[in-house]
Amino acid sequence: MKPRRGLSEIIASLTVLIIVSVLGVMLYSISTGAMSEQQNNLLSKLSFEEEKARERFEIVGVEYTDDRSITLWVLNYSNDNTLKVTISSIYVNSQQASILMTPRTIEKNTVYPITVTLPSDMPNLTLDKSYNILVVSERGVGNAYTWIYS
Repeated sequence: MKPRRGLSEIIASLTVLIIVSVLGVMLYSISTGAMSEQQNNLLSKLSFEEEKARERFEIVGVEYTDDRSITLWVLNYSNDNTLKVTISSIYVNSQQASILMTPRTIEKNTVYPITVTLPSDMPNLTLDKSYNILVVSERGVGNAYTWIYS
């Protein structure tokens, strides 16, 4: 009988080749998935930042409602017809006010009234006093306005 030594070396080489090939395919698959996920995250962040840069709104007026609340008139003047502005928070003299109106989404070229209640620890409105008002959208864009109650 002939020795089968040569055949076992071939089988061992093929086994190593198959193992290395399977590991290579697995590594490629994992790295492709990770790269795809990173790319999707980056595109999502870029899209958000682009919308944030296109978002335009302004406080065009403030109305006295009573000693504890005011109504802000906010204009969405974005150049994008589909970009709506949603107001998430309003600050009066650096203190967060309670928004009474829902929904707070403003269509393009629309002035929308938003009534807010002043913070409980803030004194009542005083004549001839100035108030710093900051309106913040859900995308994080802010618009500041100084209002003198008269």
